[in-house]
Amino acid sequence: MPAPESTTFDAAALRAWFLLSVDLISQARLRLDGENLFPVADGDTGANVLATLESGAQALAEADGQLENLSKIAARAMLIGAKGNSGVILSEIFRGLSSRLGDGLRAALISADAAAQAAVSRRAEGTILTAMAAVIGAIDATMSDPEIALAAWSAARNSAIESARTPPIPNARGTIDAGAHALERILAALAGTLDPTLLPMEPLPASAELPGPDLRSPHRPPDGAFEVMYLLPDTRTSSADRLRAELSVLGSSVLVVGSDELWNVHVHTDDAGAAVEAGFAIGHPTRIKITSLDVTSEPEVCLSTRRVVAVANGPGLADLLRNLGAAVIPAFDSRRVTPEEWWQATIGANEVLLLPHDQHGVHSAQEALHEIRNAGIRVAVLPTKSPVQALSALSVHDPLRSFDDDLVAMTSAAGHTRYATLALAKTSNRTALVEYNAGDALGIIDSEIMVAGSDLVEVAQNVLRRMLAGGGEILTLVSGAQAGVELADELAALARTLAPSLKISVHNGGQAWYPLLIGVE
Repeated sequence: MPAPESTTFDAAALRAWFLLSVDLISQARLRLDGENLFPVADGDTGANVLATLESGAQALAEADGQLENLSKIAARAMLIGAKGNSGVILSEIFRGLSSRLGDGLRAALISADAAAQAAVSRRAEGTILTAMAAVIGAIDATMSDPEIALAAWSAARNSAIESARTPPIPNARGTIDAGAHALERILAALAGTLDPTLLPMEPLPASAELPGPDLRSPHRPPDGAFEVMYLLPDTRTSSADRLRAELSVLGSSVLVVGSDELWNVHVHTDDAGAAVEAGFAIGHPTRIKITSLDVTSEPEVCLSTRRVVAVANGPGLADLLRNLGAAVIPAFDSRRVTPEEWWQATIGANEVLLLPHDQHGVHSAQEALHEIRNAGIRVAVLPTKSPVQALSALSVHDPLRSFDDDLVAMTSAAGHTRYATLALAKTSNRTALVEYNAGDALGIIDSEIMVAGSDLVEVAQNVLRRMLAGGGEILTLVSGAQAGVELADELAALARTLAPSLKISVHNGGQAWYPLLIGVE
């Protein structure tokens, strides 16, 4: 039956579309979860798409305004509330849609497709992106809004069915792609909204009616041990592009979507800590979520034995780390820790969190990951590049939390801790920022030499002022063997005058090479 041409897509239609989309996805949720084989067979596409749509629907229920403004409100809510790979892609589809709704439904759908295609660096056929491309090929400028919606639904439906014949991975043959199916249901809701005579919308055929799977194809393992997601506010597009490139090296299923105001970041990776650290390198990640993608493991019968392994480059630090519950690898002369030492420290545990103490320690811990996982141990490396970051992470460690939640809390605490090191120069040198002689004190902030001078106390005070200028609630001072606690006590007194509400802790770390370590959280 032809659609009534008098019906147009307006603010009321937008609200109705979201409500009907939520309804249709709710009805199809369990089936969508079962069809979720790509990129990881973790059975949550239905739940993720539903949660993402509900975020938009809730925002619309609480907002007033015209079509363009309402669509942007819904798109932002979906960006913030997006769950999983499918939810993030869907939020980008709606962000693209909202940017062109003022130019008509066809222009909005074309914009939605462009945004979604640009968001994914490694596209596969037989997915939601394939279905979106098919939609654009089916609509033209002569159509009314109801005709556009009907053509879009029909194209998405055919593409979803075809995904079972030409799947993104061989062992998914015979199963409709969950993302393409979800898009089909959402566009079915759009068509039904603009032409209610189409309701109820016909469901897709069951998988039993489609070609069977290729049994010769082995099970496809997850494309990373962890799914990492976070929001990144107030970040330039150029920085987001660099982040996308860096995450593409760390893992797959990389999505960095949004705008300068707010980005949603998603990646599947073996190195969750590095993925979060990459975000902290360009901004201030929030809502960090790390989820295991091990969909093949059986539930543990016994309680987990979780161990946190940290490196101490001084005897006082070793005692402090042990008191906070860590197993300690001693490196008292600031020597480099080997991958074998990390591996040995994990024996007897079935869950392990590794806390390096410098950049080399991060690399050696990452090198140890493969061997540790081969032993059946669940493991993650936190991107701690200073002992003070390890202390911050351990301060929030809770062995009674789930592994994922503990990892998120500790990674976030470490990432929110700025760190500085006071060192003594072995040779003379010049950098882009400072010039120094052998024996001078060096103030190294976040791995960059920022201050140099012959007076250790003056350099330390300068570094402290710079650190506190950025704000902070907790100051940690760890004295080394060359300075003793006197320097730390003097800086603590200065800090109290600079920031009276600051919480200060002073420790005698005893590290050999560094007179003082500073952390501001």
